[in-house]
Order: sequence, then structure tokens, then C-alpha cells
Amino acid sequence: MTPEAAERRERLRKVIADVAKANPMLIAIQIAAAPVPGKESMVSGSLAPTEVGRLAPKAMAEAMKADETFHGLVAGGKFAAITVPLRNKQSKVFAAVRLRTRIKPGDTKEKDITAAEAIARYIEKQIPSRDQLFVPAP
Repeated sequence: MTPEAAERRERLRKVIADVAKANPMLIAIQIAAAPVPGKESMVSGSLAPTEVGRLAPKAMAEAMKADETFHGLVAGGKFAAITVPLRNKQSKVFAAVRLRTRIKPGDTKEKDITAAEAIARYIEKQIPSRDQLFVPAP
């Protein structure tokens, strides 16, 4: 692995770890994008390293295409899954982040979305483009 590739991988790992540490309600984080425009979206970063390199969940590609935040309940309503598009400095969608949170008393869809969108804005500042998500081929 080239030094540039190692640096990108470590930076993405650190951003995800920082988000998880600052948001203990999160149980899963995935960041996905198409490696090149027109290709299927791949998970480029995750709390679960075994997910990296796999095809992204369908909701991530749909959120990117629609340029919309998606919210849904999973596991019988025990968890919320929120998918937020990530935008570059030109406001173009380049990726998506999918967060899974535990449902607590008093949580609402609006609160979940507000928190997820704040996390997405932080990630956009740290990882400002699709190029930063993928390790360049040697």
C-alpha cells in the first residue's frame, strides 16, 4: 500500500472512530460512494471493518440519487437507520453516511434526522470529496 493510500485509509478510520466516540448512541456507521461515477456504490468506511469493500446498502444509493435524508425503523422499532447524502464544496452529492442508533424514550424522527445531519456536516468537513474515500490503485 502506498503512503497516500495508507494515509487516506487511516484518516477515514479516524473520522469514523471520532464520530462513534462523540455519539455513543450510534451502533453502526457506514460511509459509501461509487468509486467512479456510474459504478455501484461501495462501503469505503465502517465501524465494522469487514463491511469495507462490500456493495453499499440500497438505501445509501437511493439517498445519494434522490439527494434526500432517509429515516426508517429496523429490528421491530428498536433501532433507527438514517441515511444522509454527503456533499462537496460545490454542494454536489458525492457519498452517503448511514447511521444506526438505539431508540430511546423521547426520540423522534426529527431528532434523529437533525443529529444525523449534524454528523454528516462534520464528516463533509473531514472528508470533502469522493477521492478521499477510496484508496488509489497502485
